[in-house]
Amino acid sequence: LLTFVGLLVGLAVVLTTSAHKTLRANLEDDAIRHVSLATRSREQTLTQLFELRQQRAEGFLATVVSYCGEPTGSRRVGWVDTCFVPMVEDFRQSESAVGSLLTYRNRALKSSGRRVARETPVQPALARVVRTPDGAIEYVMKAKRGDLALTLQFNDDQVTRLFLEDGGGIGRSAEIYLLEANGQFLTPTTHAVDKAVQAQALLARCRSGADAFIDLDFGNARSFQSFRPVPVLGDACVGARLRYDETLAPADRLRAVLIERVIWFVVAAVLLSLIAAHWISAPVRRLAQAA
Repeated sequence: LLTFVGLLVGLAVVLTTSAHKTLRANLEDDAIRHVSLATRSREQTLTQLFELRQQRAEGFLATVVSYCGEPTGSRRVGWVDTCFVPMVEDFRQSESAVGSLLTYRNRALKSSGRRVARETPVQPALARVVRTPDGAIEYVMKAKRGDLALTLQFNDDQVTRLFLEDGGGIGRSAEIYLLEANGQFLTPTTHAVDKAVQAQALLARCRSGADAFIDLDFGNARSFQSFRPVPVLGDACVGARLRYDETLAPADRLRAVLIERVIWFVVAAVLLSLIAAHWISAPVRRLAQAA
């Protein structure tokens, strides 16, 4: 009885432990891969967004030069107001910009919409983060063609939508966010804590090239995390986090189910062992009684 039950219990413990460890390792590998893919995809999407805006702005300037510029000598160009004024207004609306400013040799030719900020991106960045008096986050871009320049200012609607799509498909507690170079969050986050101080440590991870790792996040919870720089926004950084406990919950549930079934299996094995032991020992008892 003891030998039979002991072998069953030992085998069940080995299989349960092995299954739990294997599933746990697979879930950890999947989580690390998912947060890394999430930051990479967001960085690529942001880069594409601002690069396309830059290309369209440069194409617009080329059109203005072709249709509205008249060379006047000494490398100067005269501009036909009736030509470029409606073009600037139409282009701003088509790009969903909140403000635009067309300048020639730092002289304003036409402004449209709200007044654009004076801060402009520093190369190689394509956009610069600015904050309006009411605290809203906006992005300023500038395209140049010779002495002609177009400054555009966008709200953060398109950028924010990229970070609010179902946690990036990597879990309910997953969160993908955008960090400014000064440690401020540029996208909404779920924790009402002083994130600015903790964000500095996250930025340090990003600049050091940390792609995916396990550590405490800005909510002081152990998480799978990944960071990736966004060169088009200067020193900004995309970050992703996935709660450790949520990720490994399936492994813990599997262990609980296996333990429960092992207990029932051992109880059944004990009963079967008692019956088998009685059946095996009965002839020996009869022989002993006969002797």
